[in-house]
Amino acid sequence: MTASKSQPKNENSIQPNKTVCSKCNGAQGILRTWYEDKAFTKLVGGEWITETRQIKCESWEWCTCYLQKRTLAASKITEDFREKGFKNFVLDGRPAVVKELLQAAKDYTLNFEKIRKERRNSIAILGNPGAGKTHLLMAACNNLMHQNVPVTYFPWVEGWNEIKDDFDLLNKRVNMLKECELLFIDDLFKGRPMDEHGRGGPTAFQLEQLFGIVNYRYLEKKPIMLSSEWSFEKIVKVDEGIGSRLVQMCKDYTVEVSGDPLELNYRLVEGE
Repeated sequence: MTASKSQPKNENSIQPNKTVCSKCNGAQGILRTWYEDKAFTKLVGGEWITETRQIKCESWEWCTCYLQKRTLAASKITEDFREKGFKNFVLDGRPAVVKELLQAAKDYTLNFEKIRKERRNSIAILGNPGAGKTHLLMAACNNLMHQNVPVTYFPWVEGWNEIKDDFDLLNKRVNMLKECELLFIDDLFKGRPMDEHGRGGPTAFQLEQLFGIVNYRYLEKKPIMLSSEWSFEKIVKVDEGIGSRLVQMCKDYTVEVSGDPLELNYRLVEGE
């Protein structure tokens, strides 16, 4: 089974501004001006007199081009990942379950505004490497950022390595992961494989910090996007507090995929 290697230009992801914005003409915002009638009182000949004057008012309004640029800069999403979209996700020769992944990511994106303040406002795509988990969730991120929804990207391995290299970052980074509007945790628990005796996997420190992040977002109804090679059953066994909260938050948008790597892993299918 082979999949097409051709990847059409992504029409869904956000592209860098290569031309001057027609709305603000490159100013990144618009100065709004209007006039309002204001009442003033003054003392004339021993009497208080009220008169009306027109006052000029001004307000600066950031343009959508600036808001999108700021959203992208804050997301920590790389230029390569910004190219990921739904239209350049290759389905040719892929199993039916991969189409389910694509549909789940699309449905979540379309319904995000309706569910973002609810308890079940999150999405999880779990299972085999190379099935397209990161691509599809990144496509959802790119579409949502195009609608000025701020996204914070946290790749599990690289994120903790960054914190480990500078523990002064810990409180600042953890608070950001708690407070951000939409959090994308990519490849949860990747890195240290767990053996049949339960050794390996996430460290006690990582679990402690993750529980604080997930519990805060659970209580505040802040959405999470999650990809992992681990099933929810396995995640719950490692930490029931974390797992049960994620299960509830992602209940309406969870797809777990497992099967033959030669069919599911696009890197093996394409022979790359």
